[in-house]
Amino acid sequence: MCFLRENDRVNSGEDSYVTHYELISESYITGGLYDESALFGGNIEMRMLGESPYIKGLNVYRLTIRHPRPNNGAIEDTNASRDGYFSDEGPQGELMGLFSLFLNSRFYLTSVIHEELCHLSPYKFHFQPCSKNVAGFLFNEDKNFNHIAPKFSLIENFPGQYHQKFYFSIRFYSRALRLISIDKDVAYLNLVNAIETLLDYVDLGDEFERAEVEIREKIEKASFEASVQSELVAYLKQRKKGHKFLVFLKKYSSTSSPLFNNAPGKEHIYISYANFESHLKKIYQARSAYVHAGEPFHISSDSSRDWHLDGSLGQTWDQRQWEGSPLPRFFWFASLVRECLMNFLEEKAQLTI
Repeated sequence: MCFLRENDRVNSGEDSYVTHYELISESYITGGLYDESALFGGNIEMRMLGESPYIKGLNVYRLTIRHPRPNNGAIEDTNASRDGYFSDEGPQGELMGLFSLFLNSRFYLTSVIHEELCHLSPYKFHFQPCSKNVAGFLFNEDKNFNHIAPKFSLIENFPGQYHQKFYFSIRFYSRALRLISIDKDVAYLNLVNAIETLLDYVDLGDEFERAEVEIREKIEKASFEASVQSELVAYLKQRKKGHKFLVFLKKYSSTSSPLFNNAPGKEHIYISYANFESHLKKIYQARSAYVHAGEPFHISSDSSRDWHLDGSLGQTWDQRQWEGSPLPRFFWFASLVRECLMNFLEEKAQLTI
């Protein structure tokens, strides 16, 4: 990741400078990563500055990063390649995504202060308040910067081969949190994308791979035109991705997770591990219908109850009828995605220790 490469350059003795990034969030996060608690030998700090004087109910945070100066004014990397890593949001975007994931919070960049408070660069951002009924986890009172400091050691041990895809994944996740109060459909789609990004790392096993090879061979031997064959192969590839989506979420979620309520007789309002897969299939099918057919997501309505689902056996809206329960509420799916991303990170980081 960019911030890790920059940290290595600073620690090697290269000339450096400090930039302060001012962020806002509705989450109240205690503690602080500065002085002795600063990350990466003091090169990265994060702390709360207080309540926002501009928007009621928001808190102001300052992310401080020590950057190496560009070599001879050049910003291009001479080691760049076609498959090289890139971050369109820079090291500050990577860190905002990680803080968003680790703290289950959303952050907005409001201004950048360069060279020890000499130049102020304000940023435009679109903030829309979010109800606790939509994403109550944003308002949890047990968030503390010091509690997540050990998680950054996972990033240091995280194999470089996963960095690009994982950055894209947390980028989608953090955007989903920011979009939930603006466009729920796009927010839901971003959560699906956060998982899809990592599907290349799903192993379906030898039997599945052999079956795929056999099907491809039959398609090639059939007397179809080349364009039809390519379409059939593309369809097979898409179906494979849908199966990988299920496998990934099942692998990296825990059967004992508080996200599952296994109480008998409440399957119409709660998701248990037993009926978990059926809801994942509905989510991915809804994603495909949204992207390819323009069908909006049919998501369970927001409620002060802790229900995962609306609890209906069907719904009529205008002249459209839906059978069965709608998709799980945003807070449930977002929490599942976060749990799986954290477990994926921990698994891959532990493999290198």
